[in-house]
Amino acid sequence: MVQILNSTPMLNITRLLCFVVISALSIHVLGCEESHQSAPPEPIPSIHPGGIPPTKALPPAGSAAGAATAPAKGSLGKILEEREMYARVTKLSEYLSTAGPEDLDEARELLRNQNDNMGGAENALLARYWAIYEPLDATRWAMLSAPLGFRLAVTLPTMEVWAIQDPYAAQSQVQALAMMPNANLIAADMGLIRGWFQSEKPGLETYIRGMGLGKERQRSLRILARQAIKIHGAEWAAAWPGKLPDDDVKFKLNAYRQFAIVLAKTHPEVAIDFCATICEHPDYGDGVMKYIAQNWARRDGPGAMAWLKTIETSPQQRLAVTWGFRGWYQADSSGVTNWLEDIGPENIEPWLYPLLEMFSVNRGKQMPERGLVWAATIPDEIERYRTMRTIAMDWRRNSPEAADAWLATSPLPEEDRKSVKNYGRPKSQIPDTAPGFNQLDPILENNKDTPQ
Repeated sequence: MVQILNSTPMLNITRLLCFVVISALSIHVLGCEESHQSAPPEPIPSIHPGGIPPTKALPPAGSAAGAATAPAKGSLGKILEEREMYARVTKLSEYLSTAGPEDLDEARELLRNQNDNMGGAENALLARYWAIYEPLDATRWAMLSAPLGFRLAVTLPTMEVWAIQDPYAAQSQVQALAMMPNANLIAADMGLIRGWFQSEKPGLETYIRGMGLGKERQRSLRILARQAIKIHGAEWAAAWPGKLPDDDVKFKLNAYRQFAIVLAKTHPEVAIDFCATICEHPDYGDGVMKYIAQNWARRDGPGAMAWLKTIETSPQQRLAVTWGFRGWYQADSSGVTNWLEDIGPENIEPWLYPLLEMFSVNRGKQMPERGLVWAATIPDEIERYRTMRTIAMDWRRNSPEAADAWLATSPLPEEDRKSVKNYGRPKSQIPDTAPGFNQLDPILENNKDTPQ
């Protein structure tokens, strides 16, 4: 019996049967009446601002005003015959902004039988229009039947529109579709969170918290932060994490960090005040400064560094300098290199010391001699020699004669010089009189923050 079950044909049949059962169950759940949806989750106390009405991202479709100005029925197909893409998308968007339910049949037919002029934008506009009137059917089509290349484009808007109307029904479908293979769950979750926030119905915070630790919760909090900024402004969004209860410290810390990331990308001036209020908090400040520095520097390195220069030296500030440098270097290595070279190694101020090790090594990859000049400015002797040794090892792999010429007069201790010369050689070729080789600690293999 065991041999039969383990055989390849039998295993394939078993997998196929499991897939069919799971698919059937998922489609059955998707087809349930909305009246049978699960009750809304027990909410965290609402933290929406009083007096601000919900933002309903739905057109006045079917209204008296919309019907009065709506184009004639049956125009969708003609619009999609337009060959120029921008003109086609513009006409389709204008048409659907006033269209009523009389165009649903044609919209469904166009989505189910794609023509050559339909790309992601056209699919998204038509699917969103369909979801206004039939959110369950539109979302089911988007996630299970839409062309694979367009599923991201259609899943997000259909789920968002549905969640604006009924976030609890939309949530239940996201959970049901989690059983389906290859479902675009990230897009569905993004649409759910965006729509749920706009609905202003309670429970969204509880839903995100229930994701547990991990990238899904972090991503969801960033989506929420962007939505909060878009609808209520950066200052309101900056105050959002502080309104969460203190019964889940990890979740609240997650919120502070992810909102810091989004604020740094979009409103760094607000992120500065945000950090001033929370970065030193014993429970909720950990890591906030470094995330602001990194994400701000990716877009504006000089601005982020100018801010870090004003902050009093502390372990958090030193870590933020290294993360800011890393973010800037990843986004614009030539920009940060030119910025530091304009300052010059002889003029480096103490607040920049934390980035010297990383910069020297990176500079040494292109210009070993220049990297060694920068490494020589590192104030800590152990860190300085370690950095020089790392650069010299890399240099010697590519240009052994030039590296050996430098080694002969280098400030490195004798045991470090021997370590460089023996780096990469088989143990059988390493002289027994090479002290320090076994203690080799290249920065690239052990990149630790060294206290200044």
